Amino acid sequence: MPTEKQLASTQMTLTLADHIMNAVFAKAKELKCEHSAVAVVDAGGHVVAFKRPETVGYLYGDMAISKAWSCTAIGRGTKKTGESAAERGIFGGLVALGGGKFFPISGGALIRNASGAPIGAIGMGGPHGGTLDEACVVAGVEAVGLTAET
Repeated sequence: MPTEKQLASTQMTLTLADHIMNAVFAKAKELKCEHSAVAVVDAGGHVVAFKRPETVGYLYGDMAISKAWSCTAIGRGTKKTGESAAERGIFGGLVALGGGKFFPISGGALIRNASGAPIGAIGMGGPHGGTLDEACVVAGVEAVGLTAET
């Protein structure tokens, strides 16, 4: 488990990302949706860690990275962003503006430290749908004592 110092950190570290991803995959196993990819990015949207089972196709990896990146790009989780974009009719515009990288679908969460500051984001992509992806990423982030904003 991460130390108090790591939880108060203002940056995402490889060690912290690894703890989060291990907890995500534990939840995914419990929900029988471990055939997925997970990515953790820092506050600037740069990939810190990526993990997928050998049998998972590359598209799910791209989905995970894009979901995590989307959270840092707009400063909130992909679920809220996707709902808002669909409501306002700007979903396609956001995707185009993000160069095709923007993916506001459930399964991405902004990660906040103990002080509430964003330190990165996490995304999960797989064939099981955004609801299960979201449940897994939230469980992973909360398992290490941080806050996941979907």
